[in-house]
Amino acid sequence: MECTNYVYIKSSDSKNYHLSNNIASFTVELPDGLNIEENNWSLGLGEINFVLESEPSDYSALYICCDVIHTSSVGEKNNLQLLRRMFIPKKTKYGKIFPEIFYVPVCKNQPRSLTINMLDMALKPVSLKGTAYMTLIFRYYPVPLFK
Repeated sequence: MECTNYVYIKSSDSKNYHLSNNIASFTVELPDGLNIEENNWSLGLGEINFVLESEPSDYSALYICCDVIHTSSVGEKNNLQLLRRMFIPKKTKYGKIFPEIFYVPVCKNQPRSLTINMLDMALKPVSLKGTAYMTLIFRYYPVPLFK
């Protein structure tokens, strides 16, 4: 039987524990009772919203990476934990609900936190200021995705 858990996070969550959190690189604590195990769970990005302090001048695309998923290759870069690649307009407010969600297998058993990193097209950290809001979707499959 398939099971789905929606987790709503923002880049300013868990600042009491992770003082260096910012819009482009942040760690959040996951809710208690979220029993995620590797092999049978996958993660997708369902929605993202930005509220930026200034227009993003140098970015037309972002790579959204997450530390609890399996790695993939992007161009010549291997071992990138890519959750989603997305194009962004030059606006201070931006929201996107993804009609098609791409799920990536989870690689950690019982994660208590997760880290999101946003990279530019050169796969370098972006320097945006503001807040990001995301809807993450953990999905369970009764048959293991990876062994």
